[in-house]
Amino acid sequence: MHATLPHSPLHVRSLADVEERVDQGMVYEIIVRVRETRLTSILSHAMIGMSLFLLPYPLAYIPTAVLDGLFLYMAVTGLYGNQMLDRILLLFMEQAASPDRKSVV
Repeated sequence: MHATLPHSPLHVRSLADVEERVDQGMVYEIIVRVRETRLTSILSHAMIGMSLFLLPYPLAYIPTAVLDGLFLYMAVTGLYGNQMLDRILLLFMEQAASPDRKSVV
């Protein structure tokens, strides 16, 4: 996955129709349909390309701490809902507190 908008899970989730179903007391979110659009990927990549021309000038005025904070925020928010992180956290969780499923889906 890339850090660009069309390839992010958040973008795909925003285009999805989700239903919540309850089975044995657990709430599951099931994706029913995902609308596909190529317009957002074309526009976002074009804007990324145009931003390369402006790269030297605005970056000189933005403090490094602001950019570091932005990238740290993007990294931390990208961890939520990450299947690999969820599985690693299951290793440190007690069996009584873990979900009743055999794997995290």
